[in-house]
Amino acid sequence: MFFLSRVSRSLTSLKFLIPATTAITGDSSSTIVLEDFGFPVHEWQQMNDPVMGGRSTGTFELKGGVGKFSGNVAIVPFLKAPGFIKVETIKGESWPDISSCEGLRFTARASTEYSGYRVSFGNNRPPDSFPYSYGYKADIELDMGVFLNVEVPFDLFTDKWDPGTGDPVVSCKDDIQYCPDEATKKDISTIAVWGEGVEGKVDLEIKMIAAYGCGASPSGAVLPSPPPPKLVSNLVSQPAPLVKSDEISIEDFSKALNTWGTLNDPVMGGKSESSVVIENGVAHFNGRCAIVPFLKAPGFITMVTGGYQTSATFPDVSTCSSLKVVLRTTVQYAGYYLSFGTARTHDGGHAMGYKTPLDIAASSEFTSLVLPFSSFSSKWNEATGKTEIECSEDPQYCPTIEVLEDMKTMSFWGEGVEGDIALEIRSISATGCGNGDFSSIIPLMSTKSSPHLISTSSLGFILGLFTSRMILFCCTLGFMLAYGMVMKRGQGQYDGLSTHEEVKLIVDDDDIA
Repeated sequence: MFFLSRVSRSLTSLKFLIPATTAITGDSSSTIVLEDFGFPVHEWQQMNDPVMGGRSTGTFELKGGVGKFSGNVAIVPFLKAPGFIKVETIKGESWPDISSCEGLRFTARASTEYSGYRVSFGNNRPPDSFPYSYGYKADIELDMGVFLNVEVPFDLFTDKWDPGTGDPVVSCKDDIQYCPDEATKKDISTIAVWGEGVEGKVDLEIKMIAAYGCGASPSGAVLPSPPPPKLVSNLVSQPAPLVKSDEISIEDFSKALNTWGTLNDPVMGGKSESSVVIENGVAHFNGRCAIVPFLKAPGFITMVTGGYQTSATFPDVSTCSSLKVVLRTTVQYAGYYLSFGTARTHDGGHAMGYKTPLDIAASSEFTSLVLPFSSFSSKWNEATGKTEIECSEDPQYCPTIEVLEDMKTMSFWGEGVEGDIALEIRSISATGCGNGDFSSIIPLMSTKSSPHLISTSSLGFILGLFTSRMILFCCTLGFMLAYGMVMKRGQGQYDGLSTHEEVKLIVDDDDIA
């Protein structure tokens, strides 16, 4: 971790804060207030490390004109490294143009000797960055016990930072492509304060966040100050509503939002069967995954919404860390999976979506199964359903932000293991969510493409999946026939042309299928 070498500090407590109505003049020392916690205009959300087994905890509240950020950054057992906590504004709120400014100023004090404080802003990320890392980030160093003005120049921020530790990988000074760009400074979209990469207790109080060293706007006009909030009195006297639930409902089967159906293996001779019944607030997914005689391997059954069967509505869960499914199985079965999305890898054949196994034991009690998005992968075996390359091994196979904004389709699977299936699901939600009002589901009507992924329909996936299996079978059969042709020709007992035509016919028939 590195600390700021250009930090401007006051030696006494700050007694007069810059008023929220400060306008921009030609004076290079002018400031633009981004947030005054005496009269906050933005909504702040607290979020903890979303990685598997993350144990960090944090809180954020407004009290006495101060935003108080407290918690503990703990070691993540799975990673054997410190996690993070952060408090962040909702993405997309209104912010003033700070492109004429030199950096950010924090009026804050720390009550513990913690060395992992950081600040980030914006949504930008390099093309090769981890899917969940975004924004320009820099370290901030604070002394204990006294409010100070801490200035962080823009040239100390970089969007090329390690998603595991928060440490910079390439600094702005080393490569200007990682410096904050003009578009982001014109509209920062979001700002976050972190405790990250260092184990310990976080206790930070913030009075104000501003941009300093600001000149005139490009047009010469006075830049507008943030509008006064209509609910200032509520925000100050009742800080709790600012920190809302970190969970977004995706499906509650007591009042199902989407239509769910079944889809079984469509290959020649497939004998798997299933049904879905929703009653008494529970979706009952029952059936049997059977051996496909033609392939001599287990097929699959799915409980699915969206895709080619019907359209489905999904909320934006791109600020969340995990899926939570409240469910139980009344039979012991080792082939349960959950998948979402219509994306597939270029080299992944017909396997579609991000999939993870459901490790659940038979029980009469419902349990909450939390599945980190980092446990899902788009690189899985299309014959067995098993993951071939983990998200943690190669981030190109991790769920993208664009897919999490609209999953489009979701499926529960019984796959690759012969046996009876009896799965009961009460609800599906996303947890560890950092932003937004999640009291209702907000569907998004579009998604963006990813350089690693392409989209397809569920029907194309299902047909393609078993077409690939048929092709493999037929190619093997063709090879055996061709081999027999050669052997017989050597013995003078074979008419080559006839057998060649027979093999060609088999291949052509397979191509047609």
